[in-house]
Amino acid sequence: MAVKKGSKKGSLGGNASEEIQNALKCNFELTDINVKSPFEMTENQLDCLYTLNNPKTNMMFVDGPAGSAKTYIGVLSALEHITDPNTDIRHVIYIRSAVESSSTSLGALPGELEDKFSPYSIPLKEKMGEMVSRDHLNYLFTSNHIEALPINYVRGRTFKNAFVLVDEAQNLTRAELTTILTRIGTNSKYYICGDSFQRDIKNSGFKQIQNAFDHQHSLKNNIHCHKFETCDISRSKILQHVSEVLGKLSD
Repeated sequence: MAVKKGSKKGSLGGNASEEIQNALKCNFELTDINVKSPFEMTENQLDCLYTLNNPKTNMMFVDGPAGSAKTYIGVLSALEHITDPNTDIRHVIYIRSAVESSSTSLGALPGELEDKFSPYSIPLKEKMGEMVSRDHLNYLFTSNHIEALPINYVRGRTFKNAFVLVDEAQNLTRAELTTILTRIGTNSKYYICGDSFQRDIKNSGFKQIQNAFDHQHSLKNNIHCHKFETCDISRSKILQHVSEVLGKLSD
């Protein structure tokens, strides 16, 4: 895609940047995006995806070991939601702790918010890159259909018509998760996933919050809790064995 001759070489000023974004918006529509089929899922993973894609599901908590496709399933469902003309969801909000302990501010990092948080949104971009073409991926981000946020920037927001994917939730405190969960607006769906075994902070609130919603009353309100086991690990066979051994160790 060429930039106008009048634009400065090597510089994406306001006009050039706006021109590129407008060109991308003109070339694509959400319904044009073809989401690739995933790897062969286990029955438990398919059950999770089926429940998450159910229009009645409002919120879902998923706990499972590394490599069990927790984030992958969330990203896949998010893409399927925003590209489906029959849903009202048109935005994906990706939230995670910016560092091991989110009490550390992003202010020490160089650049604007997007530059600061970019390294932490790599898992999202990598997984989306496996499901859609590069052009479609660029379109989703430049047209603001995808927004990646650190927990520090969630307070005060209301998420409407959005698929909210909370990743690495084991590294969020109870207060932080409470802030995220109370941002839910109309026509939105929440997917909160984490590995309670791999928490990097002492005061993780993930397991406590999930347990609080893991009962029949929440189920009647279309809030689901799901658990993956080592047999659901899809990243590699050796990782299944490693996770089984590590899981037997006490904290």
